Amino acid sequence: WLRRFAESAIWMRRSVARRCVERVLGFTEVNAVWRETLQDAHLRTVSQWRALHDGQVGKHLAGVAALQKWWGVVARACPLVASPVAERVICEVRAHLSRLLASNPDALPSEAQQDILSMAHALGSQAQRSEHAYMVGAEELAWAQRLRASSVARWSGVRKALLPAFPEPVATHASENLPPDGAPSAVQCFYERHVFPRWEELTPWEQPDALAGPLRAAGEAGRSVLVAGCGTGRWACHFAASFPGASVLGVDISGASLEFALERKRHFGLRNVEFERRDLRSWSPEQRFDFIECGGVLHHLEDPEAAWARLASLLRPDGVMLVSLYSRAARRPLKALREALLPRVLPGWTAGMCLPALDDDALRRFRQALLERTWTSELLQLARSPDVHSLSRLRDTFFHPLEHEYTWPEVQSMLDRLSLRPLGLDADAGLSKFFREAKPGRDPADLYAWHDLEEQMPELFIGMYELFVAKM
Repeated sequence: WLRRFAESAIWMRRSVARRCVERVLGFTEVNAVWRETLQDAHLRTVSQWRALHDGQVGKHLAGVAALQKWWGVVARACPLVASPVAERVICEVRAHLSRLLASNPDALPSEAQQDILSMAHALGSQAQRSEHAYMVGAEELAWAQRLRASSVARWSGVRKALLPAFPEPVATHASENLPPDGAPSAVQCFYERHVFPRWEELTPWEQPDALAGPLRAAGEAGRSVLVAGCGTGRWACHFAASFPGASVLGVDISGASLEFALERKRHFGLRNVEFERRDLRSWSPEQRFDFIECGGVLHHLEDPEAAWARLASLLRPDGVMLVSLYSRAARRPLKALREALLPRVLPGWTAGMCLPALDDDALRRFRQALLERTWTSELLQLARSPDVHSLSRLRDTFFHPLEHEYTWPEVQSMLDRLSLRPLGLDADAGLSKFFREAKPGRDPADLYAWHDLEEQMPELFIGMYELFVAKM
């Protein structure tokens, strides 16, 4: 029964992380539409289009463009997770459409222009949302260049809609190595260069009563909330929108991330959240906070415990912190995958060498190798994870320049040194039920009980440890 639970729960971001994602389509819904779409006669021949003349390809493209339900899913699902077959079909359709638009637009049926326009918008939207995670060949990039340079009026709307499907031409450079010791500038440079996560929609948490008690209390009117390492402001903005009576401050060291956060704040008209550029290693404000959220930040600092101590000093006596940290056991299979696949992307790289900072093209090749390795294996749930289907998520998961990992006993030892006590995990109903059944009579705040469970099922915290703590 442990394994049955694992198959339904591992590789999924739980609790806070899951509550903060936009309202998008999940794998089950996307896959259901994809299976229906596979019955289309035009789409089923896509692998044969290269042998056809342009007029026939144009008719097939018009037929596929009429699959509005599917293209609606492609445009909405962020990131799109269906199957490698669906991904190949999307890439083939994109390639044929770009080729005909650039070289022989007369081959496209004019009566299908509106459907083709909608399809082009979907292709562009999907590519932007995934940060161009899908492979794009050199020939297709050449067609895209011709589309950018074209001034022909006919099909101009379709050309404009399709162009976002291709990465902007940039000066390519070899993969560079960040400092092996994880120097502070390396981490800051990482987030200045790779803004993460990018998000578009904001949906206030629909059932605040279902949230953990400390989160509900933090949202009460007049409460002050600090989001330490707020990144692009997703958690801070969702919390502020869900609890308009609370005052939220988000701080981060990355100027690029904060620019994104400020734009989102203005876009959604949020008045109870502010953002400031601060360094958690040295920031010492006079203000004290009722609640501090620090998700996936401390383990990317050179001295996580020192930063945690500084944050704890900013808590009011009855304040609560929510901290998320990497699990050593859960990270182990991901690191093993990385070491197994990197030589296919960077010939000559071997385990033990400095971790490379892959450029986007190399990262796409790594992603392809990862999907080939995981989609038909016991790691299928990883292949379905959103972390594999956008470049920033993939880079943050596999190629961050500095990370620390922990076990629950190590976390408890840190808490003892910091004079903090665990209040319990930010666990969803499924995980809480699992604990009660597996450890009847044990306190959910007992980190050693959770350690026992993790030893039986190392993938249990593939997202992160998410723990509420308070001062002793």
